[in-house]
Amino acid sequence: MPATARTIFASVHPCRRTRRSGFTLIELVLVLMVLCIILAIAVPQLRGFMSGSAARDAATQVVALAQYARAKSAAESVVYRLTFDVQSGEYWLSADAADGTGQFTELGNDFGQHFKLPEGMTVTLDRLGTNITASSTASSSDIEFRPDGTSDAVVIRLTETYANSNIETLIAAPTPTESFRITTAEEVNDL
Repeated sequence: MPATARTIFASVHPCRRTRRSGFTLIELVLVLMVLCIILAIAVPQLRGFMSGSAARDAATQVVALAQYARAKSAAESVVYRLTFDVQSGEYWLSADAADGTGQFTELGNDFGQHFKLPEGMTVTLDRLGTNITASSTASSSDIEFRPDGTSDAVVIRLTETYANSNIETLIAAPTPTESFRITTAEEVNDL
């Protein structure tokens, strides 16, 4: 519409106003207050979620290392060892040097790095059965994976203290031929 026609149309209809779209300052403040209240309710519950998430991530990482060690041990005909340092909360994989000395060397890849448990988490290993065929250099905090596809039958307990309670994640290989998996307390009690 040309400018002169628009001016004439506006003068003929004086009641017609142009309306601006948008929010008033009061509306914006009210929305922000509602969001703050919702966040104040939700954030304390998210702290427990993040803690549980770290425990799940650590358990998944331990299972992945165990599966890798089992596969590599069978493929290379070398004994692999998953070692837990219960004092520092670190764990790592190493392989038999295969020079007859029984010494284990750290792997030169990502699986051989030293991993650390989340802050406040502890690890214990419960050996299952009495026929443990660990080498003479293995300690009670080592799990060995042998070239025949077997490993030590162990329950790994990852325990985290949160809000005055213990949250326990269990990883088990109930028999030497079974793979490690995250399991429940009921399954472990049935072993």
